[in-house]
Amino acid sequence: MILDHIEHIHRHADLHPLFREAFAVLAKGGHWTPGRHDVGTNGLFLFASQGATEGGSRMEAHRSHLDIHFTLDGADHFGWKPLVHCGPPDAPFDVEKDVWTFADAPVAVHTLLPGQLAIVWPEDVHAPLYAPGTFRKLVIKVPIDPS
Repeated sequence: MILDHIEHIHRHADLHPLFREAFAVLAKGGHWTPGRHDVGTNGLFLFASQGATEGGSRMEAHRSHLDIHFTLDGADHFGWKPLVHCGPPDAPFDVEKDVWTFADAPVAVHTLLPGQLAIVWPEDVHAPLYAPGTFRKLVIKVPIDPS
């Protein structure tokens, strides 16, 4: 997992062939209406969301996409645990939604404030919105294999 601020995303641009395109979307700001938006080539899309959370979200991981979680307003208390330290998934992998869920608790919770982001790879089991609070955020879904 990478934690950073939008001012420094250029440092990570070469880590994936679609990161420059994804980071350009983030640089445009938070004008998105809630929901899913196709934002680029090769399967790049985002979810915009806002509201209040009671916390306690499930730990999850993905196989075919990595996530870029970007906080616009409020705070995202973001749980994390390495996949290799998790117990077995609590349900079969959902291919359509590209998600596994886990009953594990996070080993760390990071608070993402406005302008901050978390990049999570398939080996990063994570629980966004893990603690109560209000938020407005974007999640860009980046295909692992953009071909």
